Order: sequence, then structure tokens, then C-alpha cells
Amino acid sequence: MRSKGGIIYNKYYNYRKLPDALSFFNGKRFVPMVCIAWSVIISLILAVVWPVVQSGINAGKQVFGQDPLWLAWVTDLINYKDAGNMEAYKTLLTTVTPARFKVGQMIGATGLLLGVALAMYRKVVCNGKNYPVVSDHYGVMIEVED
Repeated sequence: MRSKGGIIYNKYYNYRKLPDALSFFNGKRFVPMVCIAWSVIISLILAVVWPVVQSGINAGKQVFGQDPLWLAWVTDLINYKDAGNMEAYKTLLTTVTPARFKVGQMIGATGLLLGVALAMYRKVVCNGKNYPVVSDHYGVMIEVED
């Protein structure tokens, strides 16, 4: 799915139809104003559509993106509280603390970011004028559409 900002930029970066009093905003300076207008329109549409989507998500029995152990712990807490079993609720709350984040994922993400930073650092060279320029090796960004 393409970014709306990129589509707006490609359409309006060379816009030259504003009156003379506003001609300062012609071209690339016009793009942020159009992006703001589209952001308002998209947010109004989402304000109407998203509650329906969220109610559909809430109706399901499966919560996506959560660790199953943590989700089971929270479900037990909710069930104990709803049943009025406050003794079991308090015991579970004080004795069991599930790990919310997996350490391996955090280490992997940190290593990935360090690797990206190192790759960016190695592709930048100084040209003798105290500011860096990207070397002759260009990266390729691939967009995958849904």
C-alpha cells in the first residue's frame, strides 16, 4: 500500500496555480498544506469507520500480538474478579508476574538497529568540506503491496 504523503508529493510538488499573493507557497511548499488537508479528511473517515472495526476485534476470542502466557494470566485475573473470588485474584496478582517482553526479541531488535546504523555509517564519506555525502553505493528500497 503506497503512502498517501508520497502520492500527494508526486502530484503537487510542481504545483504553480496559486495567485500571486500566495505564490510563495507554490511548488514543494504547497505539499504540506495539501497533506494537512488530506490528514483531516482521512482522520474524519477513520473516526467513523474505526469504532466498527474495533468492536469486531473486541468480539473475537483471540487477542493478537500478545504473549500467550501473559494473555492467560490476564484472562485468569479477569475471570477471578468477575466470579467474585478476590482471594484467588489477590494471590495470582501478587505471586505470578509473567514476562511481558521476550528478551530474545529485544536483543535481536537491538542488534538489528546497530547493524543498520553501522551500514549507514560505512556508506557515508567526508568530501573534505566538513559535511558527509553518500558514497557511490546506493541502496534499493522495495515496496511490497498487499
